[in-house]
Amino acid sequence: MITGRRGSYDGPRTRAKPPQSSDPAGLKRKPIRVIFLALPSSSPINVFGPAEVFEVVNADLSELLYDVRIISLEPRGIAPKTYEQFVDEFELPELVPNADTILFAGGHSGPMAFPEHRMKELVEWARLHCAAARRVAGVGSGSLLLAEAGLLRQKKATTHWTYLEHMATRYPEVQVLSDRIYVKDGFCYTAAGGTSAIDLALALVEEDLGTNAAAEAAKHLLLFLRRSSTQPQLSTTLLAQKSSVGSIGNLLVWMADNLDKDLSVSSLARRMAMSPRNFARYFVREVGRTPARHVSELRLEAARRNLADENLSLGDVARVSGFGSVEVFRRLFTKSFGASPGRYRLHLQVGTSLPITQGDDEPLNSERTDVLSLPAYTAQLNTSGSNERTMNSESQTPRSKSVPDDGE
Repeated sequence: MITGRRGSYDGPRTRAKPPQSSDPAGLKRKPIRVIFLALPSSSPINVFGPAEVFEVVNADLSELLYDVRIISLEPRGIAPKTYEQFVDEFELPELVPNADTILFAGGHSGPMAFPEHRMKELVEWARLHCAAARRVAGVGSGSLLLAEAGLLRQKKATTHWTYLEHMATRYPEVQVLSDRIYVKDGFCYTAAGGTSAIDLALALVEEDLGTNAAAEAAKHLLLFLRRSSTQPQLSTTLLAQKSSVGSIGNLLVWMADNLDKDLSVSSLARRMAMSPRNFARYFVREVGRTPARHVSELRLEAARRNLADENLSLGDVARVSGFGSVEVFRRLFTKSFGASPGRYRLHLQVGTSLPITQGDDEPLNSERTDVLSLPAYTAQLNTSGSNERTMNSESQTPRSKSVPDDGE
C-alpha cells in the first residue's frame, strides 16, 4: 500500500530479472529498456550523457542491446530545442512496459522547487513503476526524488554536492555519502550528476555486458579514465582553485603541473618572494590547508590517475607523481587508500574496485572514516577557512564488484 507520508512505501517488492536471451545460440538478445525521466529544469548532460553511453554500446556491437527512451516533463516548446528532437514523450506515461532501468535525471533545481501537485504526481509515479523495474537510478537532484518516494529508506546514496546537506537533513533515514560520484545500494543507484552520470552508465554497461563492452564505450567517448564510484566529486586542484585567485591561484596551477619538482615550503616561498613562515600562513589562509598537506593530496591524486596507465611501471608512477622513492610512494598510498599501488592497479585493470577493509554492513548511524562529514564537506566546498581542514577522505577505500554495492 502506498501512503501519503513522506518516505513511506509498502508496494510490491518483486523486481524484474535481467533480460534473458530467447536464442539458445546467443545470436540475439532481448534489448534492455532504459527509461530516462528528465525532470523539470533537468541538465542536458544528466540525460544525454548517460544515454549516449548506451547508444555507443549499440553502435560498437552492431546490435540493439539498449532500447533507450527519453521522457521530458518540460512541456513541448518550453524544453530546450536540443531536447525536443530526441525526446520520445512529453508527459508521464501511465504504463512503461518492460522497463528494466528507470533513471531520474535532475538538474539545477531540486524536486522541492516543483509545484506541490507535480511533486505528488512524480512521487506516486516513481513508487508505482520503480517497484517492477530491475534497477532505478537518480542523477543529481533526481536522487532527492527517489528519497522523497521512500525508495532510499535505510540505504546509502549520494547526490550533487549542492544538495548533500539538504538530503541529509530532509531524509535522515538515508545514509548520505558525501564524497562519492555514484553509489549502489541494492537495486537503487544514485549519482552526483554531470560527468558522473556517464561514469554510472558505464558501470551499468559493465554490470550487464562485462568489462570489455564498458571499456570500448569509454574509449569511443574519448574518456581519459573510467572513474570508480569512490572518486571524490571535486578534485584537490579544483577545490583549491575554487577559493583562490591571483598569484596564489597561479601557484596552485604550477604546483599541479610540476609534481616532480621541489615543492617544499622554502622552495614555494621563494617563488612567491615571501619568507617560509609568512608563506605558510598565507597559504593556509587562502587555500584552507598547509602547503605540505596540499602537495601530498595532489601527488596521491595524480598517482591514482597514473596507475591507470599500464605503460608506466610503479617506479615511473612514483617519479612522475613526485614521490622520492617507490618505498615512500607505496607507504603513503597504502596509508591513504587502504591498498598498495600494485593491488589498486590490478583492480583497475580488471574493472573492479577494492573491498573496504571494515565491511559495509555497519548500522545507519555508525561513524565512517571513508567519507567526509557533511558539515566538513560542505564547508570545504563553500569556504576557505583559516585553519587546516580535516580530510577524512584520505582513508577511503575502493570497494568490490564491477558496480560496488555500498549497501551490502
